[in-house]
Amino acid sequence: MDLAKFHALPYEKQQEWLRENEVRVTGLKCLDQRVRSRHYWEEYLALTAYLIGLVFVGCLLMARWERARPRSNNTVERDARQSGARPSP
Repeated sequence: MDLAKFHALPYEKQQEWLRENEVRVTGLKCLDQRVRSRHYWEEYLALTAYLIGLVFVGCLLMARWERARPRSNNTVERDARQSGARPSP
């Protein structure tokens, strides 16, 4: 039915037409139809690439931050324990 004709119908007639012409699809069937679409894969791959890039940048920032943090030197305490000397305060 033409969209203009559909909108010209009264509300009750529109609802009747929709009930008569409805097509029910299960979730699995809908997913199957979407996966077969080229548009789905374009969007999926673009989103996946974006998320991988975001995680990669986050990992780089964490590695840089971890490298810049000063580390405690516990060698003195370990050497003191092995030699029996008094540990540092």
